[in-house]
Amino acid sequence: MADESWKIAADAVDWQCDWDSAKRFQLLYFRNLPMVDKIRAVEEMCRLARALQRRGEPHAR
Repeated sequence: MADESWKIAADAVDWQCDWDSAKRFQLLYFRNLPMVDKIRAVEEMCRLARALQRRGEPHAR
């Protein structure tokens, strides 16, 4: 039987979902995405990183 300790119980309330559980859930969710969706997600993260980097640059006058 597979280890299902990473799963959040269906009847869990918000305070039962700690940071470590949320991080583990997101990593496993990403791992289970189809490759095309993974590539799209990484491309979107790159676009966001570039946009945030441009916001931090001083404006030329």
